[in-house]
Parts: sequence; structure tokens; C-alpha cells
Amino acid sequence: MKKVCLIICFICFANILYAQTEEELEAEVDAIIDELILDENSILDYIEELNKYHILYLSAAYNNKTYFLGRDLNIDQFTVSPQVIYQHHSGFYLGISGVVYSEFDPKWDLTTASLGFSKNFGKHDNFNFDVGYSRYIFTESESRDFENSLEASFSLETKNSLIGASAGVTYFFGDEQGVQNNFDIYSNLDLFKISKKHQVSFNPQVSFILGNESIDTSRLTDFQLSLPIVNLIINEFDTYALRNTQLSLPLNLEINDFELEFGYNFNFPNALIIERNLDNSSYFNIGVSYIFSFD
Repeated sequence: MKKVCLIICFICFANILYAQTEEELEAEVDAIIDELILDENSILDYIEELNKYHILYLSAAYNNKTYFLGRDLNIDQFTVSPQVIYQHHSGFYLGISGVVYSEFDPKWDLTTASLGFSKNFGKHDNFNFDVGYSRYIFTESESRDFENSLEASFSLETKNSLIGASAGVTYFFGDEQGVQNNFDIYSNLDLFKISKKHQVSFNPQVSFILGNESIDTSRLTDFQLSLPIVNLIINEFDTYALRNTQLSLPLNLEINDFELEFGYNFNFPNALIIERNLDNSSYFNIGVSYIFSFD
């Protein structure tokens, strides 16, 4: 009988200990949850701290032919365009780029310094606006026709970034003034993944370029255009109209922070009144870029 009573007491005592242990565990978990909820601002601050990044973007692009708004300049030359951009996590950026023409003298023809602000917004960050200023410095030309430009653009993409569209306006000013608009429709197609951080994508884009910018007459000799028709050209380009439609077909290989692009491009220029038998044109491009990100 004593053994039975001892067994019963042991079982009851064990149940009490188990109940206390379970209650204590639940209480501890609740306390942790309450602490996290009460300290929600700290969590948000931590997440925000993770987003405080800095980016340095280096790139270089090669085009095997040179065109003016899709028009053949009758000069067999290629261009190389290096670029460096720094972007702060707040959205502000600074950049400098250049253009090298294979047949110009000097070959480094143009340097462009830019600053601006770019920001994604929306529930899925699929909207973006960008505003900026650019300063153009020609190596030899003393022209002040188009020394500066103000740019603004807006873009949107589907939730999965499969399809997107953008619209932009650029106001050129100096001794002369002009406006250029671009409207783009593009797609981001992931073809296949080589590994977790290596993938190949196809990013086709159609661009419509409109404008009424005048021509910097000091550059006409560089492009070897016939001077007797200079005034006709200037008058034509002073009228706002569709200048060129471009189809770009780039294939991109992404390897971690490194990207390599091979593309083929088609120009469908809109003929001016003075232009006859204006041919479509095409060229291929190669681009390479690398992104350094740091806290």
C-alpha cells in the first residue's frame, strides 16, 4: 500500500513540475515576443541600417559604328565610353563619363560630369524617378551652344520586373537651347541560371527619341558634313519631331557583381524634309561593368 501511495505522489509531483516548466517556458516566450513588439522601432532602425549602402559603378561600352540619331555620318569609326558613378544610399549620385572616337583628333572628344537623385518607391519598389544635371566639356571645341542639361525621368515596372516603361525629358542649354524626349518600353527576361549568382538574361528595348534641339555648328567639321546644307539642317532640327526609333537586343551575363553585355541595335531614323533615301542602320555593342558595394 505504501508503495502505491509513493508512486501516486511521485506522478502528481512530476505533473506539477511539468506544468510549472511548461508555464515558465510559455511565459518566457511571451516575454520575448512582447519585448520584440515593444522594441519595434529598434528592429526598424536595424533594417534601415542594413540599407545604408554606398555603390561605386564602373563600366565601359564599345560601339562598332557611330551614328547621329540613327543617321550614317559616312565615317567608319568606333566609339568607347568609360563611366564611373558613385551612388549614396539616400539616392544621390555623382558620375563622370567620356567618349573616345577612333577617327577624331584628339580621340578623347567629350567629358560629361553629372549629379542627380534617383529613388525607387511603391509597395514593390517598382516605380522610379530620377532628376539630374550634366555638364558637357569638349576637348577642343570652344562652343558654348550646349554646355549643360537638366534631365528628369520616370519609370515603372510590373511586380516581377518582367515588363517596364519609362519616359524622360532633357533640356539642353547654353548659348542655344533644345529639348529631347525619350519613351522606352523594355523587358527583363531571365533565360537561365548557371549557378546561384551566375545567370544569363535578355533585355530587349524599344526607344522613341523626339526633340527640337539645334545643332552645334562648331561640331559640323568633326562630322565632315557638307557646309552648303548646314542652314537647312539647322532649320529642320529646330522643329520638334520624332528623330529616331531604336530597337536594342542585349544579352547579359551576370557573375556576382560583374556584368558582361553583348548587344545588337537597329536604328529607324525619321527622315527630314531635306533627307532622301534615308537608310536604316545597325551596330553591335559590347559592355562590361562592375559594382563595388560597401557600408
